[in-house]
Amino acid sequence: MVVLRVRNLKELFHWKWFILLTGMYAFSYVEVRSITKWAFTEHIQLSFYDVALQLIGNIYLMLYFVVPFFIFQVTRHVNQHFNDVELIRFRSYFKWGINQLNISLVNILGIIICYIFNLVIFNLSLSLKNEWGLPSNIIHPDINSIFLENAFTTPILALLMQFLQLILGLLLIGSGLILWKIYIPNEKLLQLVAALVFIINIFSFKMFPDSLKFLRLPNYLTLYHSVQDFGNGYSSILLTIILMLIFCLLWKMKDFRVAKIRGVSAYQFGIMIYGSILIIGTYFMIQNFIKEKTSFINIFLQLLYGTHYEGYTYMAFLYYIIIFFGFIYLLQIRMIEELDMMSFYKIIRYRSYKKWFVHWFWIQLKSCAIFLIVLLLVSIVIWKTTLVNVPFTTNKDYETVGIVAYHYFVNGLLQLVLYILLISCLFQFYRDYTISLITLSVFLISMMFGLSFLPVGLNGYGHVLMGTSASIISVYLVILNIVAIYIFVRNMKIKNV
Repeated sequence: MVVLRVRNLKELFHWKWFILLTGMYAFSYVEVRSITKWAFTEHIQLSFYDVALQLIGNIYLMLYFVVPFFIFQVTRHVNQHFNDVELIRFRSYFKWGINQLNISLVNILGIIICYIFNLVIFNLSLSLKNEWGLPSNIIHPDINSIFLENAFTTPILALLMQFLQLILGLLLIGSGLILWKIYIPNEKLLQLVAALVFIINIFSFKMFPDSLKFLRLPNYLTLYHSVQDFGNGYSSILLTIILMLIFCLLWKMKDFRVAKIRGVSAYQFGIMIYGSILIIGTYFMIQNFIKEKTSFINIFLQLLYGTHYEGYTYMAFLYYIIIFFGFIYLLQIRMIEELDMMSFYKIIRYRSYKKWFVHWFWIQLKSCAIFLIVLLLVSIVIWKTTLVNVPFTTNKDYETVGIVAYHYFVNGLLQLVLYILLISCLFQFYRDYTISLITLSVFLISMMFGLSFLPVGLNGYGHVLMGTSASIISVYLVILNIVAIYIFVRNMKIKNV
């Protein structure tokens, strides 16, 4: 776990913090003097939170003092402690990376203490009243609290979120440098990468267009820029956590040996990778609808539009393939192993082939149902954090909520089960699971040319939006599932009984 350890706290008692504190104090003095002079001229009473949010969220202090200091400390420590002795001591790259991240957390704690020291020095005489004090008609490019007022109900919440974003943003940079060191141990290259991160951090602030806002590092460090680019203060924090989880999974991958990752099976590791892809993919898809500020139902319809050839969009098609086929691929890893090891002993264990099939089929049904629930919950959470003040439904949506839910759960479950049965049947005939995946991919591509009668992608909302009845789709899928079950059971009986 990434936690503060007592033995690492000795890093706080070092002369390097005096250097950082001196630079931060000098910059903060000039900044506070500027905004207090402006407030005096405009006859405005600044609060503690106005100055605090300005100092902590100041992008220039972050770019030219805090970030390079942190990058230097992480790079130096990682290069010094990456050797055979350390790796033998921790027994895995992952545990070594976690230890380095703990050291980085101590450095972040030191940076936070320096910030708090400056806040205390420059805000002793200011009011601590927890409310936004500046008039809404005041416009000043150097006062962050003016722009954060619309995103947060209270200034203390904004201040806490700024601290959280700073901590997570620096941890993201540190975990990225650690990841590079794990895969490419060369010391000089890590120093070069650290320098490039610093340069990109500066240039992305001014030169990256809005289409590349996800690559602007200041969006992951300061709350003000996050609100400006993402429309709220939660999206960048969520994205930072997801990226850090992916980095940690890549640390684990370095320890990959045959089918185990230090107690984690290949199947479990696949679930972690797929879960990260699902969250990131859903997040980026929902980001496309921020400007529309529409209800969740409308976004969900577009998100799972599917593969219908009418109203076809590349992103919806790609999202369907990655999310649904990725899930089927995960199930296939265990399902093929189960079918390939099918024997008389397993039949004897369940006393009859029918009991084995019911048990196996029930597991597939539960897996599909859990997947649909998780996908729905992930979509709701990301939608809510991205579009904070948008209602779940509108008056126009009430008539369609039932149809949307029915098509998602009923037809979605039937379609996923059909995928599983198709793969199982094809594996029985060819004993090669790649053939089944290729066949389903051909079906999906064929749907782009109007072959909607194929049993693939019928759970997409494109069919319902284009006039096809959800109940008719259900009947069609039920018939296909019955046929697939009959072929599957009959073929298994011939080969194994």
